[in-house]
Amino acid sequence: ADGRLFAAIDVPESIRADLAVAVADAGLPGRQIRVPAVEHWHLTTAFFGEVPEQKVDELTERLERAAGRTPALTLSITGAGTFPADATVGRVLWMGVDGDLALLGRLADRCTAAGRRCGLAMEGGRYRPHLTIGRSRGAPTDMNAAAGALAAYRGSEWRATALQLIRSRLGPEVKHEVVATFGLH
Repeated sequence: ADGRLFAAIDVPESIRADLAVAVADAGLPGRQIRVPAVEHWHLTTAFFGEVPEQKVDELTERLERAAGRTPALTLSITGAGTFPADATVGRVLWMGVDGDLALLGRLADRCTAAGRRCGLAMEGGRYRPHLTIGRSRGAPTDMNAAAGALAAYRGSEWRATALQLIRSRLGPEVKHEVVATFGLH
């Protein structure tokens, strides 16, 4: 199947709408920074990349188990930053996450382990919860002003009760399709 798979926690529409106002007030999207479609804003817990069709069912089962061992999470969107951390050469502009971060980290670890057990090459490194709201168009760009404008942002709390497996198809327009939804307990 074409497209790349990732596991993510959906961000409620009301939370995204509130954040979208702040992002627009910060002057985004800008000439150098493109903003993903608001309905695609989510908290990725693991990125699996291209997954052979015969492994999707196994991955789905393993993610269902991972979600089943994880309680619902209270989360909020707060603050902003960039990857790399030096905002003058930013490639990704992100919003931070607050709330049940230890539980969120454990869920991310379980999602990564699920991918590894399916034989997928998973990125290492510490999980850094974030919501991507901007990417540089091509070359790295100075994201200081945008990150600064959003640094004081504090969103409302919400209760995350589900994990999703999402297929992303790149093209002139990025399309996201929810492959499966798993309840947190």
